[in-house]
This record gives sequence, structure tokens and C-alpha cells, in this order.
Amino acid sequence: MKFDIPFRLFEKFLLRRRRQVLNRFLETMNPKPTDACLEIGGPTYTMSEVTTRFSQYLVVNMDDHYLKINGTYYAGYYHPIVADGCHLPIKNGGVDFIFGNAVLEHVPREYRHAFAAEIKRVCRKGYFLANDNHWFPFDPHYYVPFYQFLPHRFKRFVSRYVSFKWHPRGHYEQVDLLTIKEYRKLFPGAKYEGLRFPFSPISESILVWDRND
Repeated sequence: MKFDIPFRLFEKFLLRRRRQVLNRFLETMNPKPTDACLEIGGPTYTMSEVTTRFSQYLVVNMDDHYLKINGTYYAGYYHPIVADGCHLPIKNGGVDFIFGNAVLEHVPREYRHAFAAEIKRVCRKGYFLANDNHWFPFDPHYYVPFYQFLPHRFKRFVSRYVSFKWHPRGHYEQVDLLTIKEYRKLFPGAKYEGLRFPFSPISESILVWDRND
């Protein structure tokens, strides 16, 4: 049994949201052509317009296969790294900027402080993270309204019999969306922004960023 809301109903809004995120990343970080950028959790679709703004573009992901098959999302050369975001194989201040899109909610809660510490250790000029809002009434990973509020035990059981947009039947990935309160604990002193769809009073995405001027 397959269950999801047709992706085409939201594709236009999601592509617009990605463009907004990428534009804000460039606006807030204001990189120079000689800067190096590390993306955690990529490759991210529609990033090709951003990668060409850097002299060096590195991408970290734990899935080597995903890194290889999605590398076409980027214009020009990028350097793929198979590694854990909580243990980045990069020296202190080894890159100028860090970018992450919808990655933090995939990190188990007990490792998130280590993940945040690695970001601040590795970046020299600034970091920019875009993540889905826990309180937005639509789960962006399963395309089911309010699904993120259900217990993981129940969702794991349902996944045995039902396939969703990105998840085949029998596969379950635990995703815990974050609230602003949780972001503030992980990144004290950072700046926060909410991005809303035109029809929604609640922010769909939350931007967390800091620039070391």
C-alpha cells in the first residue's frame, strides 16, 4: 500500500523555497571567489548556482552511493567526503563557510551538540543551516499532515505496511524536527529567520546562521 500527497502539488513551492534558502545563504555569508565551502549532508538539489561562487566546494555525507549519484547537482568540480558530521576530518578553521540543508533533524538528539560543536570548530567565517520547522503542520519527509507529532514506535509499525513519498515499505528513518528553542541551545548567539509559504501563518523552514566579521 502506498500513501502520500501528490508531490506535484507542492513541488513549485519547494523549489521556490530552495531558491530562497540559497539566496539567503549567499546574502548573509557574502563569500569571496577565493573562499572554500563545506556542505554537510549534501548533495543538495539546485545547488549548482552556488558551488561556482567558491574556489573549493566540499561535501560531507555518510552515504558514499548518494554522494556519487547526486554529484550532477553541482556545476564544476566538488570534493566528496564520506564522513560523520559529528566527527569531521577537517582541521580547525579548515573551511571558510559551512552550509547545511535539512540535515540537523536527521542527527540523533544525543549527538546534536557534538554536531553543532564540529560546525563551529571547522568554519572560519560563518555557518548557515536551513531546517524544517517542527511546528509546521505538514511532515516534509513523509508528506503527511501532522505525521511528525506521532510516536516513533507507531510510525515504525506503519512503515511495515505503507510506503511514503521518499520511503519504501519496510524502511523507517527516525527524523526529529527541531523547534527554535532547541536551535538556541545548540547555537547560542546565532541569528534565526523563519520562511513561510504564502498561504501559511507558520514558518515552514527555520534558518540558523552566524557570520564571524
